[in-house]
Amino acid sequence: MLCISVGLIGRVKMTKLYKICVLIIATGPMTVALGITFSHTIEIISVSLYVLAIYAVTFYTFRLKLPLPQAIIVRIPFVTLCATILGSILYAYGNFSGNTVVTIPTMLIVHGFLNCLLFGSFTIIGWALLVPATKQKSFSFPVSNIRGKLKMTEVPHKGLVDELEDYVDTRKLPVKIIDFYEQTGRFQLFASVKWAAWFKPFAFIY
Repeated sequence: MLCISVGLIGRVKMTKLYKICVLIIATGPMTVALGITFSHTIEIISVSLYVLAIYAVTFYTFRLKLPLPQAIIVRIPFVTLCATILGSILYAYGNFSGNTVVTIPTMLIVHGFLNCLLFGSFTIIGWALLVPATKQKSFSFPVSNIRGKLKMTEVPHKGLVDELEDYVDTRKLPVKIIDFYEQTGRFQLFASVKWAAWFKPFAFIY
C-alpha cells in the first residue's frame, strides 16, 4: 500500500527528490531482508535510508496541491508511518549493537496495530476520494510516413524476387538457392525449438 500511495503521489507531482525516494522505498524491503539475513551493518544502513525516504515523502505530501479533505486524510497515514517506523530503526539498531531495544512482540502491538488502523484505512479512504489521473503514455511503435509510388497488385508474388540474377551472379549459386528466392511459395519452414540443457534448471525455477 505504501508503494501504491507513493505512486499516486507521483501522478500529482514528480521531482528528482521524489524519484530518489521511490527507488529507496521500492528496493527497501529487499535490502532490509538482505541485511537481516547476512549483515546487521547492511540492515541498519538500509533501514536508515528507508526511514529517510519515508520522511522525505511525508514532507513531500505537505507540498502537494490536493483538495483539502483529501489532503488531510492522505497525510495522516504518512505522519503515522513516520512515528511507527521509528520502531523499525530501533529494532535494527538493537540487532546491530547487540542490545535489544524493541522486541518483535512490541513491534506487533505498536507498529503493526497503528499501521493497520491509521496507515492502511486512511490510505484507502484518502485516495478513494479522488484518484489522480495517470500521465503515462502508452508506447506506440514508430512507423515511417515515407511511402513509395508503387501500388500493390492483387496478383501474389511467387518469390521474394522475380529474377535473382538482377541482384547477384547466379552462376555461382546452387539451383536450390535460386529456386528459393524466385519460387519461395513452394518451400515450407519447419522449426524444432528446444531449451538448452544449461537453461532447464532456470526453467524449472520459473
